[in-house]
Amino acid sequence: MQLDEDDYTMVEPDILIVCDPKKITKRCIYGAPDFVCEVLSPSNIYMERLRKQVKYLNAGVREYWEIDTENQQVIVYNFEDRDSAAEYYDFSAEVPMHIYKGKLKIDFKGIAKQLKSFG
Repeated sequence: MQLDEDDYTMVEPDILIVCDPKKITKRCIYGAPDFVCEVLSPSNIYMERLRKQVKYLNAGVREYWEIDTENQQVIVYNFEDRDSAAEYYDFSAEVPMHIYKGKLKIDFKGIAKQLKSFG
């Protein structure tokens, strides 16, 4: 994904949603997606928690999620509302997506069961 529409800021999020089809090219996603989700791991915590989060915010990503499998948490950042604080959900929750005005919810109970099966 070419995040800042330049040749210097290339990132590869774990999950993304792009609502504007003009941003999807044969070569890459060109510009900020509407939603980005990163799965945190001990080896990439600094990159995801600090560097990528700031890049996504500054590039115009509307919503950013961090999946913390170690603590079984979903951390939600609604970048459209810059005054809002991060929201924390555990894996037993249905997590609403702000870009869909909360009408779409991701049920993490089933996801948590899958994660347990992987050990």
